[in-house]
Amino acid sequence: MKVILTLEETKDFLRVDGTDDDSFLTLCIQGAEDYLISNTGLTNLDSTNARAKIYCFCLVSDWYNNKSYTLDTVNMSNKTRLTLNSIAFQLVLEDKVKQAESGGTSV
Repeated sequence: MKVILTLEETKDFLRVDGTDDDSFLTLCIQGAEDYLISNTGLTNLDSTNARAKIYCFCLVSDWYNNKSYTLDTVNMSNKTRLTLNSIAFQLVLEDKVKQAESGGTSV
């Protein structure tokens, strides 16, 4: 799997100092990346895709700030839920267009 977020940029994003939460943050990063892949079916996403990064930052931020080990869609804000669903949909469509343009499957 390609890396979408690094620990350091995630700590900068969350404004976390020190190393006390590094193992939990690493778990959140891996979980967010896995969740994005599971939600979209796309395995070619990496740190160069801004929307993939934002998607993972949203999840990591929610999990870290709420200290939740699971995606709690009941307590997640509607804004966050809408953002994640929209980004995932865009990424899937974009991948289908790229495949169609390269002679792969049609849109």
